[in-house]
Amino acid sequence: MLGPGGTGKTRLARRYGRSWLGDWPGGVYFCDLSEARTLERRVLRRRRLRSTCRSARGDPGVQLGHAIATRGRCLVILDNFEQIVEHAEATVGRWADRAADAGFLVTSRERLRLAGEDVLPLEPLSIDSEGVELFAAAGPRAAADFALTPDEPRRRPAHRRLARRLAAGDRAGGGAHPGAVAGTAASSG
Repeated sequence: MLGPGGTGKTRLARRYGRSWLGDWPGGVYFCDLSEARTLERRVLRRRRLRSTCRSARGDPGVQLGHAIATRGRCLVILDNFEQIVEHAEATVGRWADRAADAGFLVTSRERLRLAGEDVLPLEPLSIDSEGVELFAAAGPRAAADFALTPDEPRRRPAHRRLARRLAAGDRAGGGAHPGAVAGTAASSG
């Protein structure tokens, strides 16, 4: 999935992982790379794959490729891959070759430029229509007394400003991103 920040890539990837878990008997593994600068260090922290990697010696990327291959038909979701996109061929490219039954869903602001890469571009919602509608639908989940109604035109500019701040990644005020989902995608096994 390719798109600018705030377009819902993470939320959509997590939802896909949960919704289609039954299609991936080897499990669904979510890895948040938002703070990563090297892929191996961050991905090897994944609890369910780590035990398999520990038994192998050598290059962590090769170890992880073997670990993924042992899971059979599994899905590995790599979120915020733009942090380490320069490692795409040496990691995702190699893993896909080693683990032919595995699927890789990668969210990024940049293309990986791998052979066979399928790109699903996601565009931001319009703040004046779809964005405000989504904001209105999500608001009550954040605050029970939230209301965004057409008969409150004086509040619309404030809602648009807030939607723009959220789209720009402004988390001031301590609130969670409306698309945030706690935990990782479900995993079988």
